[in-house]
Amino acid sequence: MARGTNRSIGDAANAGGGRRAIGLVATMLACLPVAAQAQRSAMTVIMPENSGARAAQEDWGYAEAVVAGNTIYLSGVVVGLAPGETDLDAAFDRTFRRIEASLKRAGASWDDVVDITSFHTDILPQIAAMKRVKHRYVHAPYPAWTAIDVDRLLPDKGLTEIKIVAVKR
Repeated sequence: MARGTNRSIGDAANAGGGRRAIGLVATMLACLPVAAQAQRSAMTVIMPENSGARAAQEDWGYAEAVVAGNTIYLSGVVVGLAPGETDLDAAFDRTFRRIEASLKRAGASWDDVVDITSFHTDILPQIAAMKRVKHRYVHAPYPAWTAIDVDRLLPDKGLTEIKIVAVKR
């Protein structure tokens, strides 16, 4: 290879081409916000069909789901007991059905899920119930799953929050 045909920006600056190198870097950096905006405008944002839930999410400033390319990011869905309910399995099943509906609206299913993150306010009893219900919806090959114990969720009576990432096939 001839000397000087494979040069880095630093080499150009050291060889007297510093202005060209700095100009190139400045041009690249100036394009980043435009590229990021173009990428954000190419996303599909999915909001709740329920007007009350939609108003709440708009107030907080977040989407039910975002589809970027073939990747779907679902916001966390909180598991809670209905008034008078004590059955964690019923609460988790209701939440998994809600997640399933969101996935469907985004053009995916549980088979497309690649990552589950769950946040538990009392991990030991909640993880057992979540595992039982999860096995009704999620089948091999299994996605990655991270379970985290937390002090508190919003809304206040939330027990577990489940966040999903899926990739459309």
